[in-house]
Amino acid sequence: MKFFCAFASASILAWFCTQLSAQTLVVGPNLNINRQTGYQAEEAIAIDPSNPNRLFAWSNDLNGRNSAGYSTNGGASWTSRFTGADGWPALGGDPTCSFDKFGNLFAASFRSNFASILIRASTNGGQTFSNALLTITSPLLDQPTIKAGPGISAGQQAVWVFYLNSPMVARGAAVTGLGAFGAFGSELAIPDSDNGNFGDIAIGPNGQVVVAFQTPADGTEPCSIEFALNSSGSTSGSFTLSPTTISINVGGFRSIPAQPTRTVDAEVGLAYDISNGPHRGRLYLVYTDAASTSTDDLNIFLRYSDDDGSTWSSPVRVNDDTGSNSQFFSKIALDPVTGNIGVAWYDCRNSSANNRVELWAAVSVDGGVSFLPNVKVSAGSTSGIGKGGGNELGDYIGLDFYNNALYPCWADDSNSTGDNPSGTSNLDYYTARVTFVPPAVPPLAIAAAQLTGSGEVLTLTWTNNVANVVLESTGALPGTWSTVNTPRVTNGNFVVTTVTNAAMAQFYRLRR
Repeated sequence: MKFFCAFASASILAWFCTQLSAQTLVVGPNLNINRQTGYQAEEAIAIDPSNPNRLFAWSNDLNGRNSAGYSTNGGASWTSRFTGADGWPALGGDPTCSFDKFGNLFAASFRSNFASILIRASTNGGQTFSNALLTITSPLLDQPTIKAGPGISAGQQAVWVFYLNSPMVARGAAVTGLGAFGAFGSELAIPDSDNGNFGDIAIGPNGQVVVAFQTPADGTEPCSIEFALNSSGSTSGSFTLSPTTISINVGGFRSIPAQPTRTVDAEVGLAYDISNGPHRGRLYLVYTDAASTSTDDLNIFLRYSDDDGSTWSSPVRVNDDTGSNSQFFSKIALDPVTGNIGVAWYDCRNSSANNRVELWAAVSVDGGVSFLPNVKVSAGSTSGIGKGGGNELGDYIGLDFYNNALYPCWADDSNSTGDNPSGTSNLDYYTARVTFVPPAVPPLAIAAAQLTGSGEVLTLTWTNNVANVVLESTGALPGTWSTVNTPRVTNGNFVVTTVTNAAMAQFYRLRR
């Protein structure tokens, strides 16, 4: 907790401050989550909001199983395994996962024959998955995404899964506590999605559900991103197509130097602000786009919507490089404590041949209007070319964000940590804690003072560069501090308020 104080009296006006620190992103050490032989890529990661020291991550392995790891110390160390003796049968990949606020961990993946999507739940942070919730069987399935979030009833949570079944469909279930799961509802068809794929799903603060998808997803360029809303959040409700579509130049199978065989898509991502911050209820979209259908200069963009996806802001470019190399496989996560937005992606900016990637990230603290300078997260660079029998880097990366701690999860063959059993010849999956360090509390100043018959009237001011600061006062030091709730006026870059003191001496401070 940071403070800034000012002493006020009618005869003495004095103020003092410490150096105002800039808001920054601090990248922690890279950690190899799995440390296993063979190929592991296409990752998902989740933080437990009921105990943020617990994290879970998993990835494809391509040997009839997934690789999985969990941490109980905030990601400082990881226990890894191959699935099979933990409640999962033989698996084929496309892993996805999400915690709810009760500490339930929901996960989904293809069965090894790729004819079924399996959904399981864990109540011990991903050590085992003893709760079999749903099996979806169809020859038309692809790329499931599971997401937990607020329910439509007070005190409840919900879990939704979104996947291709020609058309794209979503289905949800209510959650009332740890290990207390309702049944999943029937498939709810997404309008105009017969040719769609590569989508995402988000749950809003009132339980409303929005999906986004790319269409057509067969490689046609240009193509579009479309949206649909289930405004009630009911598992037996319906989705209504948004009137707005976003045209893009990156199709469903865009070949680039870093991913020539597996190719890339727009990798649409959604996140709702469910915090109690100023942008609560805002919906964010991240995606990959390019200036033309032929350039390899792919970039990451973000938009936001304040009406559940009916209309969208203009795009903001997230990556801040000035070159023409590729950025792709973006992932978005919303910090439910602060409302800040995190984005991570593969980035070729430092590759002379535009075919080696690093993991980069950025954070927005102003509701998606701008981003802090990008930071390089991965210690080394990686090439997926020729790996995984043509799967290369897979189809996506993982990301989660909680209480200023951002955890990306990515495929890495640099062996920068020295503990990949395959050395630099194959991919393990890595993470690192990226910490957002907020700015210090701004300096508090006394702009004016006036004696009255009942005491003094003071005008206090401070710079308007930190949200959610609290003004407090006390008549003595040490003393008991009380919140000052006088009206505030924002005047350009400054916040101004007026207070009246019956006593001739008073101390004021700002607290964050």
